[in-house]
Amino acid sequence: MVGPNLNQVTIRRTDDWLMNWLEDPSAVKPGTLMPKFAWTEGDREALIAFLHQLAKPVDKDNLLKGGGSQAEIGEKLVKAYQCFACHAIAGEAGRALYPDLTTVKQRRDPDWEKSWLADPAKLKPQTFMPNFHLSPAEIDAIVSYLYR
Repeated sequence: MVGPNLNQVTIRRTDDWLMNWLEDPSAVKPGTLMPKFAWTEGDREALIAFLHQLAKPVDKDNLLKGGGSQAEIGEKLVKAYQCFACHAIAGEAGRALYPDLTTVKQRRDPDWEKSWLADPAKLKPQTFMPNFHLSPAEIDAIVSYLYR
């Protein structure tokens, strides 16, 4: 896989972030494999509009209220947010560049993971990990899934 699945990229990134990325990826993430294209501002706006059409809103309220254990709800949230666009998780592809979340419990404790999911840049300024602005209930469910 050359690049991540972009179906849900507009729920992970703002339009301003995407505009900057599409204008000059290496200025946003030095060393990225994403090439710089000679797109006009209009081209970038059209591409972002297309990406918005691909996105499916995450119905977190229904997922959180739905049946199942905390871990099962967390798994549904991980799939809805498409965390595997970057991370390998329990057989989902991911990218080798980013941590494999299948084994995160061997490297980090649950409290650290909760802090990370609440605000990645607070723990690691300049991280490429976006802030999903997850609710405490979402974070608890996702951590329950990752640490099952």
